[in-house]
Amino acid sequence: MVLNVATTCGEGNDRSTLALGKNQDELVTAISQVNQKTVVSVVSPGAVLMPWSKEVPAIIESWLPGQEAGNALADLLFGVVKPSGRLHVTLPNKDNEVNFTPMQYPGVGHPPSALYSEGLLIGYRYYDAHQITPNFCFGHGLSYTSFSYDNIQYQLNKDTTDAIVTVSLDIKNTGYLSGTDTPQLYLTYPKDAKEPPKVLKGFQKVTLESDQVQTISFELSQRDLSIWDSNTHSWSLLSGEYSVSIGASSCDLRGSVTFNL
Repeated sequence: MVLNVATTCGEGNDRSTLALGKNQDELVTAISQVNQKTVVSVVSPGAVLMPWSKEVPAIIESWLPGQEAGNALADLLFGVVKPSGRLHVTLPNKDNEVNFTPMQYPGVGHPPSALYSEGLLIGYRYYDAHQITPNFCFGHGLSYTSFSYDNIQYQLNKDTTDAIVTVSLDIKNTGYLSGTDTPQLYLTYPKDAKEPPKVLKGFQKVTLESDQVQTISFELSQRDLSIWDSNTHSWSLLSGEYSVSIGASSCDLRGSVTFNL
């Protein structure tokens, strides 16, 4: 069974909650209790709450798919096209899980004045810093097959200002069908940098047949490894220990390497 749920917003009509509303959560729960093979198709303009996510075997988040939504959904469900999308936002467990205050948004006073005290801790960076597990992590996505990451290595190129570090890995399609995966590279700066726990610095989309293995690489430049120095108004490359993690999402890290600059 395919169950379609949706929410919307518009110019001057922001959502007051990330919940679907109109008893749709209760509908999903009720139907999933009598049909354990319910696929929930979600249409939403952004992050949405899914308190029933552990009760259903499959969820397709379409965002705002347009007039061909029905044909696209059918192609995915019948395997004409294999799912390969990844979440560009973090899906929370509850409203305002990142503890935004009115001072931060929309601001207070007349006219409103906002204080961006959250700094760099936005989205998955906030969840990492506060050790909160979201409902679905940034970068998450499933396919009709599975993938493994192995042989993660790095090479330092200190005599160049271009690719200072090259990180490589072997990605293998370990399932029975062809599919597409998107390995992601997250960088952890030296502790003195006072940066978020990890920051996305690269990703690649890789399509593989069953049992096929491909070696891919990421290049990190001096700019990639630098932080913004507000005192000098310039990018600064720090000395110390850096860490690079490769994962299928911000929460699903498959391996890491460390190096010193």
